[in-house]
Amino acid sequence: MSGGQIRLIAPGVAIIHVEHDELDFEPIISPDCQLDALIGDPRPICPVKCVATQFPVFEEISVRVDFKIDSIEPDRCLIGADVDVTIKGDGFGTSGTLNTGANIEATDVHFTPREIFAVFKIKSAAAGGNHSIKVTIAGKEHSVDFFVQIPTSLQQDSISPITVVDPGPGPIGDVPNACGAYRKIVYAVLDQGNPKQTIRGSISVTETVVSITDSGRQPFVLTQNTDENGRIEDLLALFRVHPICPGNGQSESVRQTFSAKVAGRDFMLTTVKRIEYAKSSTGSYSINVVTENP
Repeated sequence: MSGGQIRLIAPGVAIIHVEHDELDFEPIISPDCQLDALIGDPRPICPVKCVATQFPVFEEISVRVDFKIDSIEPDRCLIGADVDVTIKGDGFGTSGTLNTGANIEATDVHFTPREIFAVFKIKSAAAGGNHSIKVTIAGKEHSVDFFVQIPTSLQQDSISPITVVDPGPGPIGDVPNACGAYRKIVYAVLDQGNPKQTIRGSISVTETVVSITDSGRQPFVLTQNTDENGRIEDLLALFRVHPICPGNGQSESVRQTFSAKVAGRDFMLTTVKRIEYAKSSTGSYSINVVTENP
């Protein structure tokens, strides 16, 4: 075989164009022997040579291609967002039916033999978790799961060393004239999956910290967007406005709330924490947090 092409002409049916070589043998008698026969030799013995002529032959062979789904990429998206998806597999043909179910709208759908392209619009009413995406080709159906992400929790990703501004004064957060200590914690916003995964895409998250120990203190409020890795930064601190610095063994209980609104839905996580501050006689500092109700 010297070459070939495969063309999918209908769902599950392909035509293979095959090109191969065949040989045609033609007997050839030498001219001298033919002359002997003409001048009277009654039974000339003439050697015969067979010459092979090579020529191409084209054939078409019909075969069946099994319809299957291998994957969907990406396999998840944040609620309220739009995403370009590609369903990969085989035997799709050039037409079929794509059913995304309730609250996921598929637009710009395009079928090719091995890929289906579409834009998924995740509506605000979509449920979190897996949605069955169904593809029907020539009456046969296969499905693949697509996950709708809704924020449910935070996971500590990293924590910095302690920074001390004592005896002060110095800046802590947006307080320029403070003394105490602080460290930064990075949280990842996770979805409802099991196992949970970090949510991609920018989400506006507001952190509110209210002191339980000192009801007269103003609440601390900070709004920030998650970065490209779905993370936000938190400032764990115990400080006072200079010159009233925190003393050794001092602690403070606070109520910390992270809240966000995603596609019209409220996401909220509240914890009560006790922040402990210690200053040793040698001048070393430590700051610790105890979560009293996760």
